[in-house]
Amino acid sequence: NQRELNMKLSRLSPIQFEDTQVLDDIEKASQGMYSAIYFALIVSETFVFYIPYFITMGWYLFKLKPILALSIVIVFIPVMFSRIIRAKVYTKVEDKSAPKRREMNYYESCCTQRALFKETRLLGAYTYFHNLYRECLKAVQKLSWRATLKTGMLDLLMSFVSLAGYILILYLTFTATMAGDISIGAFVAVTN
Repeated sequence: NQRELNMKLSRLSPIQFEDTQVLDDIEKASQGMYSAIYFALIVSETFVFYIPYFITMGWYLFKLKPILALSIVIVFIPVMFSRIIRAKVYTKVEDKSAPKRREMNYYESCCTQRALFKETRLLGAYTYFHNLYRECLKAVQKLSWRATLKTGMLDLLMSFVSLAGYILILYLTFTATMAGDISIGAFVAVTN
C-alpha cells in the first residue's frame, strides 16, 4: 500500500532522488500498487472459478467419455495462456511508459500547481510546458494503445481456440448421444 511505499522512500538519501532510474522505479512501484489489485483479481478468479470449473467439468466429461476430457484442455489452456501473455505485455509497457509518465506529471504540475504555475506564467512558458505535456501524453497513450491492441488480438485468437474447444465438446457429445454412449440427460447437462 501507499504507506509502505512512503516508508521505503523515506529510507532513501536525498541524492538518490536526483537519479532518473530511481524516479522511474518509484513511478513503476506507484503504478504497480494499482496493478497488483488487478493481478490479485485475476489470480483469485483463476483459483476460485476457472480451475475448479475445469477440473469438475473434466472429471464429469471423463466419466461420460474419456475423449471428452481432452477437449476441455482446448478450452482451458488458451484462457491461461492469454492471461500470462497479457501480464507480460503490460509489464513491458509499464517499463517503457514510466519515464514518460513521470515527465508528463512534471509538465502537468508546471501548468496546474499553484507554486509552479506562477513561475511558468511569469516566464511565459505555459505553452512550452503544455506542448511537452501533450507530447508525453501522446507517447504514453501510443504505448498503451499498442499493448491494448496486441492483447486484444491475442484474446480474440484465444477466444476462437476456446470456441473450437466448445464446438468440439458439443460435437463429441452429440455423436456420443446419437451412438447411445451417453444419455440425452448427460448431453443436456454438458451443453448447459
